[in-house]
Amino acid sequence: MRMRDLSSRSGLAPSTIHHYFRSGLMPQPERTGRNAALYSQDHLDRLGAIRWIQSRFSGRLSLARIRRVLELVDQGVPIEVATALQDAVLGDSERPADPRHRLSFEELSAQSGVAPDLLRRFVEAGLVRSAPARAEEPPFDEADAAVARLLGGAVASTGLSPESAAPIAEAIRAQSRMEMDLRNRVVAGLSPADSARTTLLLQDLINRLRPYLFARAREHDIAELERR
Repeated sequence: MRMRDLSSRSGLAPSTIHHYFRSGLMPQPERTGRNAALYSQDHLDRLGAIRWIQSRFSGRLSLARIRRVLELVDQGVPIEVATALQDAVLGDSERPADPRHRLSFEELSAQSGVAPDLLRRFVEAGLVRSAPARAEEPPFDEADAAVARLLGGAVASTGLSPESAAPIAEAIRAQSRMEMDLRNRVVAGLSPADSARTTLLLQDLINRLRPYLFARAREHDIAELERR
């Protein structure tokens, strides 16, 4: 089929389909000329899969994340398992914000109400950390603005310095790396499908274990403090 047929049958504009090709979401078509190509049922099915993934995440999953889901699908992982894996890894509160609402540093300062100098200290301390973005995109989003606003209020009300809280940010990054290392050791040698299923189960375990262990650690710290 031609592009106009693919567009008509998928319900997507040609410009959107071309954007998916440029973003690496689509297999290359059969070229019949310099500016002409033939598309197959595989391309139509892939567009359907992209729309299904987008609907699963209410359109909030970036194209880079969608590409990772599709890479798993291409390796034989059922699409439901691949999307559930993204859901478990990201979590509701950690899904990327709408890419149309990405912010430059200056816009982040204005939206959060935090002065640039203080905001820069938050960034340098790792307390405000931009989400992964393409080179041409502004680095920050609305989640960063919300955290910067929260931190700004804490500084004003408690005198907290960004530098004093930096070890917390580093500890969380270290924990994330340890969890990824554990996952890599557990799935070593597994097939892509088994790796995805095992990662999903492991991530669910970690998500449940993390708050339990933190709460217990805090209880023991408080008990030790009271004994002094």
